[in-house]
Amino acid sequence: MGSVQYQYAIIWFALGVTLIVPLLIMYNVNVDKTKPVDNSNIVLLSSEETLGKIITRENNLGWSILDEETCQAKDNFVLKKILPLNVPIYIYDPNEDVHISRMIFNSGTWETPLVDKVVEAMKLHPDAVFIDIGANIGMYSMTMAALGYRVIAIDCNIENVMRLCASARKANVTNKMSIIHNGISDKRSVLRLIKSTEPNVGGMGVEQISSTSNITHNLTANAILLDDLLEIFPIKSAIIKMDVEKHEDEILKGAKVFFEKVKVETVLLEFRFHAKDKTGKFIIDFFDKHGLAPDLSKLVNASDYSTWPGDLIWSRKK
Repeated sequence: MGSVQYQYAIIWFALGVTLIVPLLIMYNVNVDKTKPVDNSNIVLLSSEETLGKIITRENNLGWSILDEETCQAKDNFVLKKILPLNVPIYIYDPNEDVHISRMIFNSGTWETPLVDKVVEAMKLHPDAVFIDIGANIGMYSMTMAALGYRVIAIDCNIENVMRLCASARKANVTNKMSIIHNGISDKRSVLRLIKSTEPNVGGMGVEQISSTSNITHNLTANAILLDDLLEIFPIKSAIIKMDVEKHEDEILKGAKVFFEKVKVETVLLEFRFHAKDKTGKFIIDFFDKHGLAPDLSKLVNASDYSTWPGDLIWSRKK
């Protein structure tokens, strides 16, 4: 009798294995389909680790903090102050940068009406993060940080972010600012920086390249997505300034997740290069989809975006 029971037990065990194992395999396959992409090989940082530092994201490797030396003021940095707050800022020799640096050197100001509009937006949404895409030497970023707002400043030019990091230290606002040395685009790639024909640092262009051979480090940068910021920063709401010399539409194409997860209250965008191009229509449609409308004067023809201002604010619809 015992032998028969033993045989039945073996049969039931075998039958159970036959039925259960395929179910487990099917379950695992289904679970795998719902898992996010495996980022176990991507190095991440905490938001707090980035304060007062220059960080960068390398494609397929993740985030890292640049050497401490990159935040030290250099002999060729020119120290001035932003008015009316008297915030210290490191600029270029005004003969090497005839627009932004020269204006700050002579008057302590740059794009004051637009800066004031961003300040007004930040006052309405003080818990929002100010994201400065194309930060340059930091006129907007330094102003917002000095006023006590959380800032993420992004620029692909290492000379810009070095000045900006040194400025943050000089002004004692490192607890408010994270600085990212990357370009922002619609795909993760390598960018070559193209200097302007005139001494205008802000007029530097970029192009995507496949190889960095024979190109010096300070003329290249990795491009990331705006979505990649969410790997580090717990951003709930944001106010964005975007000035990247014709590539604003590409940034938005790589920001689908960002605009779905983050409540973007206001965007200041350089529209001049898109006003007579199909990219202008894409930008308008993208913002409309995400609940943002342009702040247009009644004197402007709203149906003809080729007539819209060169710098334009989009605000969340009422």
